[in-house]
Amino acid sequence: MKKAFLLLFLLLMAVFCAVAAADTVYSLSPCPGTVTIPDANYIILTPENVSSHPDLLAKIGKTQEELLSDWEERGVILQAWFQAKKMDSCLEIIVRQDADSSTYYDLVNHPKDNGWKTFISSHKGVSAYSEEGYSVKEAEKKQQTGHNYFLRLKYKHTADSKVYWGYAAKAVARGYTVILDYQVYDRGLRSGDQNQLNKITNTIQFYDGDPAAVTTPSGSSTEASSSPSSPAYLQITSAPPVETNSDTFTVEGRTTPGARVIGVLMRINSADPVLFYADANAKNGDFRMKITLPEENIWLMTMNVEMNGQIVSEQAFSTTTYKKTAIPVSFDSEVPEALSADETVVSGVTDKSVTVQCIVTNGISTFEKQITTNGTGKFTFKIPTAREASYHFTLVFSKKNHDTKRFTYDAVRNLTDEDRRAAIRKDAIKPGFSTLTRNLDKYVGKTMGYNLYIVDTQPQ
Repeated sequence: MKKAFLLLFLLLMAVFCAVAAADTVYSLSPCPGTVTIPDANYIILTPENVSSHPDLLAKIGKTQEELLSDWEERGVILQAWFQAKKMDSCLEIIVRQDADSSTYYDLVNHPKDNGWKTFISSHKGVSAYSEEGYSVKEAEKKQQTGHNYFLRLKYKHTADSKVYWGYAAKAVARGYTVILDYQVYDRGLRSGDQNQLNKITNTIQFYDGDPAAVTTPSGSSTEASSSPSSPAYLQITSAPPVETNSDTFTVEGRTTPGARVIGVLMRINSADPVLFYADANAKNGDFRMKITLPEENIWLMTMNVEMNGQIVSEQAFSTTTYKKTAIPVSFDSEVPEALSADETVVSGVTDKSVTVQCIVTNGISTFEKQITTNGTGKFTFKIPTAREASYHFTLVFSKKNHDTKRFTYDAVRNLTDEDRRAAIRKDAIKPGFSTLTRNLDKYVGKTMGYNLYIVDTQPQ
């Protein structure tokens, strides 16, 4: 009898512990997906339960109305505060539609580039991300459980003289930007912070279709918005050229798997369209459409996505000028009006076997270089712009039996006080003491740099 009672007691304790340590599945609505968070380790704040946590609101330093307004603006669906004595770390989950989701639509399940290269580079260095107060220290793609790919970030955030550090996992899924942001306060980052973020990111599952229909692995429905995700999308990875000397080019991209893509090509001042068709891959939605231009002219192209006999998405492009003697030129970036570096790079791509001449003058010196492009058509010029001056850039593109093309730019380099000090330090010479004393006349008017050490101070 005692053994039976003890067995029953242990069984009840095991069930109690399992319930106490249960993980909860939360919807990522409006994105069709779920995330699992161990409630035993975190205090979860959602829009529905904020009023039940006045102590946590006081720590955050916002009223309920202020917090919910901030969440709505930024797309926050929940916060998970790690239960520790200091409560100095918080996982914030953000789901929103923004410039990234509009540009890429879906990156999370695509291991190949398909936009990943530009997505990663947009989070490095000086970018729009920096304008929000984020200084990104690390940015790399990482495959999580379930074949989900996330951009993993290490960052420093500064706003209103307040600073905190964090790790983040960011991806674009089903037309939504999804961010898991693990923030730490009043201390530095630890390896355990990254591990906590990694564990929760590994629980994420994404689905197709209406987020309201998403169910948890146990089969019970999760709370979700009634707003469905977009039934169709159109992401272009290779767009029509702005200028071309060939009558054929290829448009590539991704749309809803199995959808039909229709290319509508029209001449300027003409109402007669030329149609092209491509069927998107039934699994990943990739498509490739070969376009043939009927004649030399200025063309306007629109891409439409057709599903069940209806146009559900469309995108128009800039005009394409087709001329057989044209030399198409595309620059990697524009020459800035204000130069800020000691070297300015002008690069881009044109046709193969094009002679490219670059001449840059600043009223004192002239940079001049000429190259002929190889099969890639790429060109690069590294121009010294350390001198404070006004610079005039001229680039000339020429090829036999083609129209010569010329570009001119004007830019100014203004040195800051720090630029001047750095230039002095760089040019300063450091002759030894004996050399200096023997040849004093040689060093008249020269700038010399030495390390000085304070050995004594005297009050005045």
